[in-house]
Amino acid sequence: MSLNTSQARGAMAENLAASYLQSLGYNVLARNYRSRRGELDLVCLNDGILIFVEVKARWSVSFGSGSEAVTSRKMQKIRHMALEYLDQHPVRHREIRFDVISVLWHDGERQSLDHIQAAF
Repeated sequence: MSLNTSQARGAMAENLAASYLQSLGYNVLARNYRSRRGELDLVCLNDGILIFVEVKARWSVSFGSGSEAVTSRKMQKIRHMALEYLDQHPVRHREIRFDVISVLWHDGERQSLDHIQAAF
């Protein structure tokens, strides 16, 4: 996949995040779940915890890290989307968690992947 467009880079970051989470034993239930309210990047299940994951890709830290881009407004939107997802897809779980994965790229190569569990 070419990393020439923002959309392509974002998709590559989501693919990396999904692969990373699967390597940790997470079951990825949904990718890019969309509704009229917006989109959830990844929905996962791990040890009875339903996890909604926001993935942010960055090409420099000049404007802050990817996790810093998850504003209170974005968090609220993700919470509403999570409720909508649960309404449409009942999943057996004992708790819910919201994570953020930030992928930093440099010259087309991944430099880091930071996973913040229970980010909000």
